[in-house]
Amino acid sequence: MEDKIAVVCVNHNSMDATYEYYESVCVAAKSANVFVDFVVVDNSPDSQVSELKVRIGAGSSNVAAIILASENNGYFAGLNSGLEVVTSEVYKYRIVSNNDIKLAESFFTDKILDQTCITELNSGYAPDFSLSVK
Repeated sequence: MEDKIAVVCVNHNSMDATYEYYESVCVAAKSANVFVDFVVVDNSPDSQVSELKVRIGAGSSNVAAIILASENNGYFAGLNSGLEVVTSEVYKYRIVSNNDIKLAESFFTDKILDQTCITELNSGYAPDFSLSVK
């Protein structure tokens, strides 16, 4: 299987955040010299799909889909709709995340392609954090 990568996020009245996230994915992908399909599921009550298509560019080579949810069934239902588009038979890596984050430029190189954080086929990755208990 080719090392195809897909990123899935949900938009809910946060088009600016989605666009900024998309830009950070593009920068990280370019830095790693990889192609990444970007899937957005729009759960907004007043669909922002048209504006997202203009800003992200639905014809862009790294946009797999912008999906308008028929109704807002929540965040995880939105992610599942996106994952239906990017199946594990086609994509080696399927990344789901919030849209209000920014990927580090080295994300794909450091966290995915060198596979230091991937220990099994279905694994997860989260930012490092520490918890102190008193």
